[in-house]
Amino acid sequence: MKIAVAEKENDVALHQSGHNSGVLHTGIYYTSGSLKARLCVRGIKMAYEYCDKKRIPYRKCGKLIVAVENEEVPRLQSLYDRGRENGVADLRLLDSTQLRDIEPHCRGKVAIHSPSTGIVDWGRVTRAYGEDFKEMGGHVYTNFKVGIYNPHAI
Repeated sequence: MKIAVAEKENDVALHQSGHNSGVLHTGIYYTSGSLKARLCVRGIKMAYEYCDKKRIPYRKCGKLIVAVENEEVPRLQSLYDRGRENGVADLRLLDSTQLRDIEPHCRGKVAIHSPSTGIVDWGRVTRAYGEDFKEMGGHVYTNFKVGIYNPHAI
């Protein structure tokens, strides 16, 4: 079997893959037990391992989700509980003093700290995927214009 990728641009990752926020998500926001949550929790570990293997730089900069008003605290607690149910690594619930220890300019009632959240250049990761694909015998055709099949035009 031969497999190929047809790319209309002159390189991969010139659109969404190369221009997104670059966040490595941990799975905090997804419905508990959902496929999306399970894949996110598993996927972040795999993404960090892949980046290490390929020497692609990333930053585990962490993330803070902050409740600044009292009425936001129950929603934040619910989000924290969901993240824990999903198996998100290293989640911590912080009080206002602990929050300032991490980010001195941030003020809030409570916060979720997700130290495993990170950022990476997904364009670079996508190009590495393409190289892996080619090394395994696949081919990436760039500048490939795909036509629309019209059976009535025959």
